[in-house]
Amino acid sequence: MSRRGHSSATLRGATGQFGRLAVEELLTRGVPAAWITVTVRTPVKAAELAARGVTVCEADYDQQANKPLSKVRLRRDPDH
Repeated sequence: MSRRGHSSATLRGATGQFGRLAVEELLTRGVPAAWITVTVRTPVKAAELAARGVTVCEADYDQQANKPLSKVRLRRDPDH
């Protein structure tokens, strides 16, 4: 499957109730796991997502430098 023309999803808090449901919904709708990036405080809690191919990034949301990560956002693939 080509990445050209797709939107990738970056979600915050993927180990919480809503975040986990949001990731599952994306996967259920056929979004390839490789197109999903999640940020979490404790990466070990997202090991199952990582094993499925989701990119897991550690982020401390209390640090000022990480404040932009506090929102769910979609971005267009720059190759499109």
